[in-house]
Amino acid sequence: MADKIVYFDNASTSYPKPETVYQVCDQTLRSAGNPGRGAHRLAYQASHRFFEARETVADFLGLTDSERLIFTSGCTQSINMVVSGMLGAGTLKAGDRVLVTSYEHNAVMRTLAYHERVDQIEVVRVPAGADGAIVDLTALRRLVSEEPKPALAVFTRASNVTGALLDLQSVSNMLDLSGIPLLLDAAQSAGLILDDLGSLSGVSYYVASGHKGLYGPPGVGILYVREGHDIDPPTCGGTGSHSDSLAMPDFLPDRLEPGTHGVQLAAGLAEGVRYLQERGLENILAHEEKLARLFFDSVRDMEAIEIRGRSFEHLQGEGEAAGSGAKKSTLELRKQTQYLPVVSFSYKGLTADRVADWLDTGYGIAIRSGLHCAISAHRVLNSEKTGLARLSFGAFNSEEDVEKLLAALKDLAKVPA
Repeated sequence: MADKIVYFDNASTSYPKPETVYQVCDQTLRSAGNPGRGAHRLAYQASHRFFEARETVADFLGLTDSERLIFTSGCTQSINMVVSGMLGAGTLKAGDRVLVTSYEHNAVMRTLAYHERVDQIEVVRVPAGADGAIVDLTALRRLVSEEPKPALAVFTRASNVTGALLDLQSVSNMLDLSGIPLLLDAAQSAGLILDDLGSLSGVSYYVASGHKGLYGPPGVGILYVREGHDIDPPTCGGTGSHSDSLAMPDFLPDRLEPGTHGVQLAAGLAEGVRYLQERGLENILAHEEKLARLFFDSVRDMEAIEIRGRSFEHLQGEGEAAGSGAKKSTLELRKQTQYLPVVSFSYKGLTADRVADWLDTGYGIAIRSGLHCAISAHRVLNSEKTGLARLSFGAFNSEEDVEKLLAALKDLAKVPA
């Protein structure tokens, strides 16, 4: 087995992190007190670092109301907070319909299935569109016009199985005009696609993981609650503010952030965001797309490998428009992008787990296999019984990494079934 791991599982968690993220997490943990609790210097220092982290992430997302950006433990908690909080506030109740796509992660589907059973909400799937599109816009238009009007839509920004991107502009405009709140799950897209929340009024709630494309540590995520869409606190506890009252504070972020904060996690996330800003999201996306294209071009003639659920037509390579010879800027290319650099494939005669084990034990190459916590997506792809092997590229991958993977897959083709 190779000594150095070649890592292609960044959609699960990014690895490695920028060195400064490790350093900031360690430094903060060694020096910070409890933010908002105490009048000594360590408490003040912790409060400053926590505030600074919030401002950094809010600015990155185009937000001017940073107090509405809530730090959580991750996307799963953020999604649960919104659904439970809407139920508590009475803006979601028994009999209400909740729209989802056919590509949702189990963080969404299990949460809604629980509340469908316990609170009698109704979960309605929007059919997938042709050519791998996350939603069929015609079907969505019909569903939002039906009575009773859906009370919430919970849509993924990007599929963690195929990389397909939601047509956010069309979807958010449609929902906004119909007065339907949108909870946008940006677990896979944050850090690659920069959604300016300041101008996307149709996004009522925005959730993201800190440890994936934002290059922060595990255990931290974000929830943005747009004004006019307040939720009840699903968890109560100490906040360091209004301690003379047994009621939760009526202002954000305190109302939704009870308990002791992981300041080192928030600081690490902010440092990951600074890394993205310094390197440039456009540059990172172009780099990862180049690697995805290299893989696709190299395996397209390998009979054993079938790419599932996506197209590479949007990747023109080196900024060149297909068939035109004309150069296009990275920004122009990104506007055409329908997929993130995520590739799932099947290997003829072998299970996805067998392929992943072969690559790991023999070559030190890490990929993801199985159902990717997204059985709904695999049902669309007819892969729910076998699962798929998934590659998700990251900022620290190289062409050499892809060449090692290709060589290993060619060796696999020589092994008797």
